[in-house]
Amino acid sequence: MTQPEALLLERLAVVLATSPAVPYLGLRGEIVDARVVVTLPGLEQHVGDVSQRSVHGGVLAAFLETAALAMLQAHGSGDPVKALSFTSAFVRPAQVVDTYAAVDVVRIGRRIAHVRVGAWQGDVDNFVATGQGTFSLR
Repeated sequence: MTQPEALLLERLAVVLATSPAVPYLGLRGEIVDARVVVTLPGLEQHVGDVSQRSVHGGVLAAFLETAALAMLQAHGSGDPVKALSFTSAFVRPAQVVDTYAAVDVVRIGRRIAHVRVGAWQGDVDNFVATGQGTFSLR
């Protein structure tokens, strides 16, 4: 792990520790495939469809948005980050196993940031959900 990755992971852990959604979701920051990601653990409380054993769509949407917000906050100067808009797309059912989200900053300005988020289970090229959003950096 490089020094910038270690610092980002440390800052991400601090941000996640203060997020109100994290106690229920159980999110944590990790290094996966040489990239800092946010992980949603496969917990029983996340089940939405019992017959298919899939994660609830609201849990996935909250995971994507919280991952984007936390990663922007970890990259930033410490100013509060607020979601202005966020859209989630569910690509396929997500099983109740660990789900990973990588956040890509499309553009960051002085006051606004645009991000994309991709969530996968097992195969990084096979997303279960994606999201995109606009965030206020002040």
